[in-house]
Amino acid sequence: MPYLIFSLQFLFSSADTSKLYKIRGKIIENEVLSDPSTLSPETRIILNGGQKVGFLQADGSFYINNVGLGEHTLEVENVEYTFPKLLLKIEIKDEKAVVSAWYYEPGYEYSLEAKSLPFPLKISALQKRIFIMEREGFNILGMFKNPYMLMVGVSMVIIFFVPKLQESMTEEEIEVSNQMFAKTKPKPIDFRGYSGWWGAMGGPKEKGFVTYTLSPFQLKAMKGVLSRGPTNMLRRTAAQVPYILPAFLLLWGVTSYGKTRYEYLHSKAGHHENH
Repeated sequence: MPYLIFSLQFLFSSADTSKLYKIRGKIIENEVLSDPSTLSPETRIILNGGQKVGFLQADGSFYINNVGLGEHTLEVENVEYTFPKLLLKIEIKDEKAVVSAWYYEPGYEYSLEAKSLPFPLKISALQKRIFIMEREGFNILGMFKNPYMLMVGVSMVIIFFVPKLQESMTEEEIEVSNQMFAKTKPKPIDFRGYSGWWGAMGGPKEKGFVTYTLSPFQLKAMKGVLSRGPTNMLRRTAAQVPYILPAFLLLWGVTSYGKTRYEYLHSKAGHHENH
């Protein structure tokens, strides 16, 4: 007798789980899609990645037949618009079939304890797909927001305004600055204590080199070459830096801005294509 009761209960539960149900829903209007009737007739309602497929009616409603108990995923496939994905759960409560639905995104955690969406389902578009992006025009303000262009601007300010500040200095301030500069200036090399290449240090004698004594004229000529010559060359080079550096920074800034702008537009176009 207990075996018979268990068998009847098993058959009854199997009959409940074998029942198939209908999922109903509708595409509603919003600020993205003002008229669902304009959607392409090829729009499909896909259940479980293509296990079952439904199609839209003229008024934007849809239904999918023969859906069993358990959890299912529902997606709206359309060329022009993107729609949210739904997670459905069909279960028996108080001898009645209940459909619960939640928004979800693949790869992210979801909770079935959250508040369920109303049934029949009401789905609205998220955004319109953009396949061809209009090329944005040249934006001068955006270029000057680039940090490289700010560096160039600071350099140009220093070049043009520092001389003006120097002209406004008094003679006493100029003398003080010249004295401070003279203290930091390196002293020229004195060759009077050297004979030959190594001089009195004895380097050439120990190494086997031939030594010789420079005449006063040679010492003066070498002293001038090694002291004044490189200094004048460095001064001439330093005088060209304020003109070369801004041009280099300007070129670098424009190149970096163009490259950054291209990568931004390229990534933005790829983002829209993925959606």
